[in-house]
Amino acid sequence: MRKPGLIALALLSLSSAALAQAPFRTEQVRFAKGASSATVTGSIRADGGVSYALTVRAGQTLKASLRTRNASARFNVVAPGVDQPLFSSSSMGATYAGRTPVAGAYMIIVYLTESAAMRDETADYVLTIGVTG
Repeated sequence: MRKPGLIALALLSLSSAALAQAPFRTEQVRFAKGASSATVTGSIRADGGVSYALTVRAGQTLKASLRTRNASARFNVVAPGVDQPLFSSSSMGATYAGRTPVAGAYMIIVYLTESAAMRDETADYVLTIGVTG
């Protein structure tokens, strides 16, 4: 079996909480001066995803939306110090908006579903992230 196939199989055994902690590539999200949102584009493969990190104050409104042609692409929103995602697009849709319960580094993790990983799929995406308040 190829190495990417082994990695994909390992990912299949992870829960969404474990996915939030998987060693995916991490990128820092920075807003342009005076902006309250940023848009990032990327591509994910079956053997990995991308974690987008941003620092948010408690009580702010965090918004995230994912656009992709691959229906198997998903994202989670994870608060600092929490094991379970605040939001999982697998069960809650492709758009998140919610008040941040604590201050700190939030992660927005973009990944492929287990079945897509088994099919060795890829997904190009556009992720829009905003913070207000």
